[in-house]
Amino acid sequence: MSSRTRLIFPARFRGERAAAAFLRDNGLYAIGAQAIPSDGEFKIVIDTARPDAVQRYLAQGGPLPGVEWQRVELPS
Repeated sequence: MSSRTRLIFPARFRGERAAAAFLRDNGLYAIGAQAIPSDGEFKIVIDTARPDAVQRYLAQGGPLPGVEWQRVELPS
């Protein structure tokens, strides 16, 4: 079983609609991003088994170049 990593976008959104619009407008659905509720707000996360490749894509050629996504190892 491979380990999974969660990449978390550094901003939060007040509503699900705003988070969904952000995902859509930046083409993040295609790479598995999703909006999840967190403390009354929504955050954008990507759960992946290949965090290095996804972070490289996001930082260099993705829709939001230069943005630092937080990296959290998920329990197996």
